[in-house]
Amino acid sequence: MSLSKTNTLEIVKASKEGNAYLVSKLIVQCTNLDIQDEEGKTALMGASWRGHKEIAFALIENGASLDIQDEEGNTALMGASWNGHKEIAFALIEKGASLDTQDNYGKTALICASLWGHFEIAFKLIKAGADLEIQDNDGMTALICASWKGQKEIKLLDPNLTASVDCMHLLRSLRKTNALIDFTQGLDIRFLNNEMIELLKTMRIKRFHFAYDRLVDSKTIEQNLINFRDKTGYHKPSHNNVTVYVLVNYETSLAEDLYRLQFIRKLGFQPYVMIYNKHDLIKGKSIYFKLQRWVNNPPFFWKYSDFEAYLKAYQLRRCV
Repeated sequence: MSLSKTNTLEIVKASKEGNAYLVSKLIVQCTNLDIQDEEGKTALMGASWRGHKEIAFALIENGASLDIQDEEGNTALMGASWNGHKEIAFALIEKGASLDTQDNYGKTALICASLWGHFEIAFKLIKAGADLEIQDNDGMTALICASWKGQKEIKLLDPNLTASVDCMHLLRSLRKTNALIDFTQGLDIRFLNNEMIELLKTMRIKRFHFAYDRLVDSKTIEQNLINFRDKTGYHKPSHNNVTVYVLVNYETSLAEDLYRLQFIRKLGFQPYVMIYNKHDLIKGKSIYFKLQRWVNNPPFFWKYSDFEAYLKAYQLRRCV
């Protein structure tokens, strides 16, 4: 026999209070897991906001609606993101909860997580496709909110930021935070234009990471690296905060790899060698491992003018 509506509301109360035993019984008996209390909250919202993960998981698995909004426009995912309940937020995201729903104040789950410094949840939301550009009613984006509570550093996971049509908007949002920006996946040098460079110069950047991998793009990459050096002055030893990744042993000869490394060296930037298919090479015997040891050890790289000079010194050390 099904319960009345009054009794069905017991599941909302029990979920808020964390009464897992009662909720387990009510889940079996209730005909409507999505009943809302006077605040508009469902059982799943109550469990998600207060961090009762076993109850939240049970409700999700038994078909509770993920995207119902309460009187203030909040969803279960917003509640978990706001309060830092990582396991619940992850479960809701993986089950397909709406990422970009906004509450009555314009906030999304990503803005909620960013505002309170719950960056693991924020990263999960971004990877799942949450919109970085949505603004709340005060014009705040998630990127701006990330420093709202005093966070001093923001990590960006987008490897194609400079290729985005909204790149300038995102960079301006980052600048407003006055936080130290870490482009963890680097910036695509092929799309870096003068307008972007001028904006980057006004920001606090932890370190610049570029890549010079494909020779087919060599003309564009080299022109843009030179342009970046000339406009920023970051080739000066006092800055020394530009790394250029170079993939070797991938459709290139050793001579072509050395050319790219020397080009980067002449710009005053620090190259970093990554070996393609390195597990198929015999470690210690392949020339690429010696090349990697030279380049990826900055004191050695800047001490020896080229790879040949390093190899000669390497052989002399082994003979001593």
